[in-house]
Formats: sequence, structure tokens, C-alpha cells
Amino acid sequence: MQLYITDAKVPELASLNRAQRKLVREGAFRLLCGERPSTRWVVGLLGGIGAALGFLVAVLLSHLVASPGYALGLLGLGAVVGGEIGYVVGVSRLTERLRPYFRRFIQEHPNEINSAA
Repeated sequence: MQLYITDAKVPELASLNRAQRKLVREGAFRLLCGERPSTRWVVGLLGGIGAALGFLVAVLLSHLVASPGYALGLLGLGAVVGGEIGYVVGVSRLTERLRPYFRRFIQEHPNEINSAA
């Protein structure tokens, strides 16, 4: 799986400006959700799983810390970091699944994309 941090790194979207990339991403997402409605939950689910795993790792590590204040901070930090990692993985996974829909949307809506420039 390719990790896409920005849409500008996606080959299908690389030649487009920011407004065009946003239009294509939204249109491709609508196409994908029309075919697979459960797609809407992918990013949130992976973010939640990441947060839970981060929290569990922090729970295990908190047993190594003697101070309850540090342990509580570690739990919160673990959940936040895990959630962010899960979110990034979820968005990258979604972007990978959207690539054929990017191509389709670009082919089917050239005038709309050009007007967004």
C-alpha cells in the first residue's frame, strides 16, 4: 500500500490544482460510495482502532511508570498518537481505493474540472 500524505502525490491528481483535486476527490468519493456505501466508515473505523490500540499500548507502558500523573498523560498521548496513525492509514487506504474513481471522474467531467481552475 502506498502512503499518500497529500493528494498532490497521487499520480491521477498530480497535474491538477488544489481546487480541481478537491472537486475530483469529492466526485470520486461520491462514485465509490454509490457503489459501496460502507466506504464512509473506513477512515473513522481505522482511526478508532488506532486510538484503541494506542491506548492499550499506553496502558501496558504505564505500568512501567511509577507516577500516576505521568501514566495518565501517557494514556492520553497513546490514544491520540494511535488515533492519528489510524487516521493516516485510513485516508491512505481510501485514496488507494479511490484511484480508479479519480480516473473515471476525470474522464467523465472534464468541463467541470476545467472550470474549477
